Amino acid sequence: MRIFLRQMDGIDTGGCGTSWRSGLRGVGSLGDVDDRSCHVAHAPGEKDHAKDEEASAAAGAASYWRGTRVRQEEEQRPWWRLNLPAPQIQIDAPRQDGETGENGSMSIEYDGYDLVQECLEYYVDKSLEARNQRRVYEKELHALNQRENADRSLHKDLGLSLRCLARFFWHYPVVIFHTNGSTQAELAWLKSLAPPHMKVSFEEVLAHYRTFDAPSLTDTSYEEVRKYLLEGRPFVITDGARGLPMSVWDCDFVKQAFPQSRIRQEGGRSERNAIKMNSNWQQKVSKYPGAEKYPEGAPRIRPFYWDIAKAYEDEKERQWGKDPRKVVQQIVKTSQVPYWLPPQSATEMGHSSEMWFHPKGAGARAHMDPHCKTTVSFCFSGQRKWRMMVPPPNPHPAGYFDGEIYGRGEWRPTFELLAPNGSAVVVYPGMVHETLSTGEECSSSVSQTFEHPVPAAYFRAFWPRFARVKEDVGGCAFLVEQLVTLRAPQAPRVRAAPEVVARKAAKHFAHKVDFDGDGVISEMELLRASGQDDNSELISFHDTNRDGKVTTAELVASYVMFATSLMEEQPGRTEL
Repeated sequence: MRIFLRQMDGIDTGGCGTSWRSGLRGVGSLGDVDDRSCHVAHAPGEKDHAKDEEASAAAGAASYWRGTRVRQEEEQRPWWRLNLPAPQIQIDAPRQDGETGENGSMSIEYDGYDLVQECLEYYVDKSLEARNQRRVYEKELHALNQRENADRSLHKDLGLSLRCLARFFWHYPVVIFHTNGSTQAELAWLKSLAPPHMKVSFEEVLAHYRTFDAPSLTDTSYEEVRKYLLEGRPFVITDGARGLPMSVWDCDFVKQAFPQSRIRQEGGRSERNAIKMNSNWQQKVSKYPGAEKYPEGAPRIRPFYWDIAKAYEDEKERQWGKDPRKVVQQIVKTSQVPYWLPPQSATEMGHSSEMWFHPKGAGARAHMDPHCKTTVSFCFSGQRKWRMMVPPPNPHPAGYFDGEIYGRGEWRPTFELLAPNGSAVVVYPGMVHETLSTGEECSSSVSQTFEHPVPAAYFRAFWPRFARVKEDVGGCAFLVEQLVTLRAPQAPRVRAAPEVVARKAAKHFAHKVDFDGDGVISEMELLRASGQDDNSELISFHDTNRDGKVTTAELVASYVMFATSLMEEQPGRTEL
């Protein structure tokens, strides 16, 4: 975690600031600083204190951690009206090849109260913090690389820094930056430590992704995309539909091949398939109701939708047209696993098919899919823009049905991809996503789900928030529980429990799995537990520090994460 003062007496941090972090490995430090240096530009009393760049002294540091998502909530109180002198902080980034000077050094000069100087040094100075950390961990029974929780010393130490800031800089709001590994109990505990007059808010850093790059690949392989599939990173393969029998299914082909079928236009009041496939539906342009209020870049035109393969048997009342069974058989028979995925059932992929037809400017509004498998969308004509994001840490209780996110201020897409004709785009369960046809011709695509691999690291990183979604991805608890318990057939069910109780059960489970007691769950021990030769998904799920191995500490942390998430109602538990 990092604790940060939004604005501190005229400091122009330019990418650093008064901050404190206890990261995923439990190591407290300032971490790497993006800028070459940061320092105080002015002191109280100077005439140019009103410069624009000093009006928001903390914006640079906040921006470094949250990119373009930084919210502009800077305190309006002018710093020059305060009586406290401005600290002067100098931080030099690590040397590059051929450079001279100190390597990552820091100096702090506070021409004011000694108590403030000591406070700032203690909570900002990297070396002092490191020495204190070593002292703290001498009394801790937990390993240095274990994720800390709200009742542990480092978080108590962070609470003390809140008191320090409140004493000397109480005029300003404080933001605590945390990773997606922080629990709600941790955040509530920390907030309770803040003095009543201090405004404290929390901002999440998506440390799981580190960057929001969405790779664009061509002529790839499963070996190359496997890491993205396990991580849950969206990507596009420009020739991802290469070799598929269905790759010729553009809008005109489908009209000619299935003239007696029926489709529907999305965004209406009825799910009935009211449009004949052989009609002139490509020329029908209808806007979504209320589209003028949608955010910039969102689709305004309604697309057409055909989900006959997965829905006609259970939803016959929707009027599918002539010989729906025969049509489905042809869709399933034509489906094929793409060249870049591992071998699996093409039949199951075919039965999950949804076809989308986007005339120019049409698209699917931002929504979350109601299943637990990864989706691939093959584009057979035209071109589409995709935008995606994971839901916020506290998801909306109404869920994420088509376009509902637009009016709630939550839509902040972090991934953007361009999918040309012949491409494939991957979408993960729980990922809120949107499409827009950007080409001149009608864009045709089929979306299908696949079984392997499971986006294991993605579920590990974001399950605490997914568990709070009462539908869609919230029903995937059964899948996450299997990963937590190493898919061991005889593993006991994970019970909903507070942290103390869950940790005791987790340690008992880890002790039974770690046969040699060396603190590492070896590949042989994973094989004994799961009975499977390939345990890459299990390793990806539990290996939170990404060193290629699973420790008992990581196993315990995953177990505790899941058990505490079950304190929320879990609809998907009944699927086991």
